[in-house]
Amino acid sequence: MHPYELILIINPELDESETNELIKRVKGIIESSEGQVLKVDEWGMKRLAYPIKRHTDGNYVLYVFESSSGFIHSLNNSLQLIESIIRHMIVRFEGDLDEILSSEEEVVTTPPQEEESEEGTPDDGSEDGEESTSETDDSENGDENHSDVNETSD
Repeated sequence: MHPYELILIINPELDESETNELIKRVKGIIESSEGQVLKVDEWGMKRLAYPIKRHTDGNYVLYVFESSSGFIHSLNNSLQLIESIIRHMIVRFEGDLDEILSSEEEVVTTPPQEEESEEGTPDDGSEDGEESTSETDDSENGDENHSDVNETSD
């Protein structure tokens, strides 16, 4: 069994229940031939780069699944017969399957980060002197660049 990705662009004129039914139907087609669907990711409505069958928008759905390589040809033929699918593409999955499976099972929560304190910064005037020096350097460079532009434009 090899991992594959399937991306569908579904007709945007379908309502939500028809779209969900189609998503389940495609999942059933994959599972009926001993394939295993690992992830179904609904991306939602997106603008198409160019019109396809007179549609400028499409409802995108991504499937990550495992199946035998012989099944891909018959899946391709089955998807071509479904009129609600305006475009599809099946490619070999080259990502990390463990990452896909773990992201499906667990919800990633990040603890709030504490703000860094500024206790380690000195309050003497040396830092202010450095800042003013860099400001004067920038203004000198700006004046030089400005004069160069004036000279070359004449």
